[in-house]
Amino acid sequence: MNDEKAKPSKTEAELQEEVERLRKQTAALKKEVEKQKKEEKKPFNWRNFVAWILIILFFISALASPVAVWAHDTLLNTDDFVDTVAPLINDDTVAQAISNKAAEELIKELDVDNRLENALPEDLGFLAGPITGVLQDLASRAAKEVLTSSQFQYIWENALRFAHSTALEVIKGDKVLEVTTEGEVVLNLSELLQEVKDRLVDGGLGFLENVKVPEDVGQVVLFTSDELGLVKEGVNILDTLNWLLPLLALLFLAGAILISTDRRKFLLISGVALALAMAVLLIILDFTKSELLNKVSPANLPAAEVIWNTMSGGLVSAAAGLLALGVVAALGAAIAGPYKWATWLRDKVAELFIMWRDRRQRGDKEPGPVGKFVQT
Repeated sequence: MNDEKAKPSKTEAELQEEVERLRKQTAALKKEVEKQKKEEKKPFNWRNFVAWILIILFFISALASPVAVWAHDTLLNTDDFVDTVAPLINDDTVAQAISNKAAEELIKELDVDNRLENALPEDLGFLAGPITGVLQDLASRAAKEVLTSSQFQYIWENALRFAHSTALEVIKGDKVLEVTTEGEVVLNLSELLQEVKDRLVDGGLGFLENVKVPEDVGQVVLFTSDELGLVKEGVNILDTLNWLLPLLALLFLAGAILISTDRRKFLLISGVALALAMAVLLIILDFTKSELLNKVSPANLPAAEVIWNTMSGGLVSAAAGLLALGVVAALGAAIAGPYKWATWLRDKVAELFIMWRDRRQRGDKEPGPVGKFVQT
């Protein structure tokens, strides 16, 4: 009897041992399967690879497109150029800076200091310097009055329009323009200085009446005849980039989304790429502004900043708008995704919509949660 009772115990031990052995085998098989899964290479997804390349190309073209369009419209479109540049003369800081420079050049060219020394008695010659300073201040005020007058604004705007359209015709080969003997195309401001001198004469400085303002005073060299070929080439390139870069950006964007295996995901990536490109562009513009203004004298810094902000304002606005568009596109693609927070948000919006629809159907005039919040 004792032997018969002992046999079941032995069988139970054997079963436990067998179970333990099977567990070890199962664990070993699981490890082997996991190892094989890790070692097993996923098939190469060429569609997503091409989509990523197109996203990179989209980023580059999106970064350059606003600059090309802005430069083309601002520099090569006479109406846009005049609308941007002409009002600058009405800005007080710009007008003051130009007036100060014009007065300084006029006093220097007319040699007022030496003329006063010769005109004053010998014992009063020391007054030539202070009087010259006063005259320069008067000349600056006269120049500012000229610049800010409605008559000069009309002349200035028409001169800009004529000069810009003529320059474009010369660059594009539609017109031949005479240049100086040195082969330079210049902007002549001598008429402005002549009018300032006439105002000084009318103000009582009769000794300046017979003094002629040299014709070469106030001439700004635009470019030399040797550089004209490079300017023409640059204009032709800009004419092409103006339409080519935006078109390429749209093609790269559409291609990346269409060829990818997950279009929603790549729409999100495209939105992020657009926003990132515009953020980089704004950083570059800010850096460029700082570098340029650092080279300007402190006296002319406010005027230079006004000019920069006016000239680059359209580009900055376009970049900011495209950045916002990229963020909205990325958020829209993310909200449409399978993420838990996106699902929760969609459910909440759907609930609010259903509540609003039910209230409209019942004709309930009691305000909802949003209405109560606004009322409080």
